[in-house]
Amino acid sequence: PAAQIGEFRDGGVVFWVDASGQHGLVCDIQDLGMVEWGCEGTSILGADGTAIGSGQQNTIDILVGCSTVGIAADLCANSTAQGYNDWFLPGKDALYELYDKQNEINFSLLINGGSGFNEYYWSSSEYDANDAWKQYFLSGAQFNSYKSNISITHVRAIRVF
Repeated sequence: PAAQIGEFRDGGVVFWVDASGQHGLVCDIQDLGMVEWGCEGTSILGADGTAIGSGQQNTIDILVGCSTVGIAADLCANSTAQGYNDWFLPGKDALYELYDKQNEINFSLLINGGSGFNEYYWSSSEYDANDAWKQYFLSGAQFNSYKSNISITHVRAIRVF
């Protein structure tokens, strides 16, 4: 059967499904914390993909170009949530999908021991050497923010199924 938005499977909750209905993206059931994007002042080669599907490569590129431990991409790449070890930081468009589908997936997050969404989340999409894209979950707005901003910016990992 085709995967359904809001279904709990493969370690997370489905929030995007491709045309085949057999593959897509799940989000972790909870946040990994509030940390910086990392390496403000440094342009990360290749970490500027925004389309759905770009987050995995962006995360790899961030980790190659920024060796700071504990940044958003590092938390995702090193997560073993629900027994999976292939989590990554979502790209800008995938993060918007999470925002757009939050009402459909929140119940599944909660009944599976997770938590709903907070206000701001990092994407893996770099804007420039000083800024990266983030998502505001109350209005859907996407904007660039200093990579060092940690006060209100959360991290939620995703993975491919």
